[in-house]
Amino acid sequence: DTSGVFAVFGSGVSAPPPPLSGQIALAGHPNPFNPRCELSFELPSTMPTRLSIHDPSGREVVRLLDGIVEAGQHSLIWDASGVGSGVYLALLSTPGGRRSAKLLLLK
Repeated sequence: DTSGVFAVFGSGVSAPPPPLSGQIALAGHPNPFNPRCELSFELPSTMPTRLSIHDPSGREVVRLLDGIVEAGQHSLIWDASGVGSGVYLALLSTPGGRRSAKLLLLK
C-alpha cells in the first residue's frame, strides 16, 4: 500500500497518540527548488513515521522514510533529479496525525 497513510498502529493500547509538535518545513533551500530540498520535521515521542512525496494526482513518487523514528528534530534530503518540474506534496504521517507541504520543483 503506497497511500501515504498508516492503517494500523501500536499493540492495541487504547491511549490516544501524542499530537505532532511541528510540521514539515523546507529548510536550507527556498521554495521553488532545483533539484534538491531539505524536509524537516519534529516528533514529540518515538513513533512509526512515514515521509513520502506525491504528485498532483496523489500518486506516491518516492517514500523517503517508513519506520520507527525517535523523538526530536529530523531532516531528510529529497533529490528530485529523476522527476519532472511541477508541484509535489510532501506528506508526513504518524499515529498523531498528518502534515503536508507543497513543493515546487523548477528545472
